[in-house]
Amino acid sequence: MDKNFLKKFQISVIGEVDESFKKTLQNRLENCSEINFYREQSEYAGGADLIILIHQSAISLNPGCNVINVHPSLLPSFACDDALSKSYLSGIKVGGITVHKVDTINFWGKIITQYPVLIGLNTHYDEFESEILAVEKAVVPAVADCILNDRVFDYTDLFKNSCRCNFGGCSGNCSDCRH
Repeated sequence: MDKNFLKKFQISVIGEVDESFKKTLQNRLENCSEINFYREQSEYAGGADLIILIHQSAISLNPGCNVINVHPSLLPSFACDDALSKSYLSGIKVGGITVHKVDTINFWGKIITQYPVLIGLNTHYDEFESEILAVEKAVVPAVADCILNDRVFDYTDLFKNSCRCNFGGCSGNCSDCRH
């Protein structure tokens, strides 16, 4: 039995996310007693088991828990503010996201995962941005679930439903699903 089976976690998400991202995170992380969303780091009140920073480039708090950042480029490229537009305008053909650990000594900590997004010749910035957000919505809940349950992230985790059926498994039709 998973040692965290009965434990309820608290997560704080800091940064701008849309309602679709919130719903996906809440559906994936059914073992959370509470998920709080903040626009700015200064709003964070403490007490989380995991903090997820969205598109942050520095940390201004000492959280005392696991912290990850979702960066809108394939690090080490564009490790800066406004990485999304800078990567698009640079002419690269492959952008993407990086999810990495954060600590108070080294903000750009160990990379947990990276996921590429192709930029075609006719790709407009809005399309690229939408694709980045869609990838974040798929990857971040899976990574958070792995961290909270003390598992190593694997790309097959992206294809698990909230009921833990693999590769779409039940297509949301089993009694355990809430999607």
